[in-house]
Amino acid sequence: MASKGGRGYAVAGGVADAVIECIKKRAPDRDVPVMKADTLFECKKMLALAKAGRANGHLLEGMACPGGCVGGPGTLSLIPRAAAAVKAFAAESPYATADDLPGA
Repeated sequence: MASKGGRGYAVAGGVADAVIECIKKRAPDRDVPVMKADTLFECKKMLALAKAGRANGHLLEGMACPGGCVGGPGTLSLIPRAAAAVKAFAAESPYATADDLPGA
């Protein structure tokens, strides 16, 4: 049992997307700038911008693998195919956010 957002964590941007969906539900008027990066090179760039005070985001998501965890070591599928499968699986969840889970 997992929310749509939780199921989408493995794709680059998925963690930030899940957090933003929860924020929108709890505080619809709150704007949270987000920066996302995947690959170590892009993560290093994002962190350098943040350190220099030039990050255009308050929520920074960095995934070392190309495309996120779906592109990690030992991946046998093409990244776009794996990402599409994860997104399809996420879309099947009856729960939009973690707040929608029973007992949340």
